[in-house]
Amino acid sequence: MVRWDPVLPVHLLGLLITLGVAVVAWRRRATTQFAVTLAAEMVALAAWTALVTLASVSTSRTVIECSWLAVPAVAAATATGVLILCLQLRTRTWAPGRRGAVLLAVEPLTVAALGASNRWHHLLLASLRFTGTPPLARAELGVAFWCHTGYCYLLMIAGACLLVRTWRHGPALYRRQLASMLVAQLVPLVGNAVTVSFLAAGRDVGDTPSLFVISALMMSYAVFRQGLLRIVPIARQLVLEQVGDAVLVIGPDGTVVDHNGALHRLVSRLPDPPTHVVGLDAQ
Repeated sequence: MVRWDPVLPVHLLGLLITLGVAVVAWRRRATTQFAVTLAAEMVALAAWTALVTLASVSTSRTVIECSWLAVPAVAAATATGVLILCLQLRTRTWAPGRRGAVLLAVEPLTVAALGASNRWHHLLLASLRFTGTPPLARAELGVAFWCHTGYCYLLMIAGACLLVRTWRHGPALYRRQLASMLVAQLVPLVGNAVTVSFLAAGRDVGDTPSLFVISALMMSYAVFRQGLLRIVPIARQLVLEQVGDAVLVIGPDGTVVDHNGALHRLVSRLPDPPTHVVGLDAQ
């Protein structure tokens, strides 16, 4: 049986948007490795939302407990994806090597194993009490949960620092993309910190998946309005700015994806120069 939860419409909206962005990103996987990572990250957010929604609407104690124990592993995968996204926003061709991939997979797999075996050690969830009818869960968090949470926050903060550093040195159009991604990352991070702090105090307040709607909307804006998967930054400080001649970089769809300072000075001499050259049709 199921029960009504007031945040259910918000969760369903978040699911639709995240899965929609995932589909669009996956269809553009041939363009850049970043598209594959973005698709995987959106699926992870959708999975997190689905698990929390299932726990909030279900009246089965088994379903609620399994959902609670599965969320940390999905959260670990999400935090890992955030760091990879930020690294690829800095260098779109970046990919973890075999050793890096193994190291990044250790924590999510460990948390998943702890969740599956929690009944024997209670390191992830020390206890999960049910009160009322239909049952409402109240969790006492274990030592492993706090280690996992600290690790996830460390990854996400490192990713945010990378975004800020990339934003400071990027052209104006890229800065708008990076600002959208930064908002998409920080809003649920702050919201989750509030939620976890209330859980630690024994109060069930806060709802991280509801904040994923903001993340999904910002991601959608970055993809559909700001050309996140179309306008690809390159190492311009190392290449373009060292060339004295005016240089345009044209993407597969015929739009300008980058240019150097020499071209900007040339375009500024036109009678009616465009405000931004990046994103315009090269024709």
